[in-house]
Amino acid sequence: MFKLNMKTENRIQINGEWYVKESTITDKKIEIEDSDIARFEGAVYETKDYRDDGTLYEGVDIKFTNKSTGKIEYWDNDDWMVRVYENEAAAIESARVSMNEEGVAHFQAFIGKLVEIFWI
Repeated sequence: MFKLNMKTENRIQINGEWYVKESTITDKKIEIEDSDIARFEGAVYETKDYRDDGTLYEGVDIKFTNKSTGKIEYWDNDDWMVRVYENEAAAIESARVSMNEEGVAHFQAFIGKLVEIFWI
């Protein structure tokens, strides 16, 4: 005669059949350390017509939203932003593709603030 050695602590019996008891993901508690969180700095400038969301990385990334059309553009060319801020004709002309004269003025002011706080 032989002896069957089975652990039954993680097994359950249903209708005479034995099954391995499994845990669900909700049984697990996950601890999140501060070092697990990616933090970033951002700035938002909003008028009645436009919204600029600036995010600092190795430069500035701007998510530009034209509220009247719903069109969203992403700008990350710091040189172009500075040229708009400095009133360079070609840069201003390209900015006017996305916004009107007043919008360009507000964008220049926003870029000016980013220059002032050394983001650009």
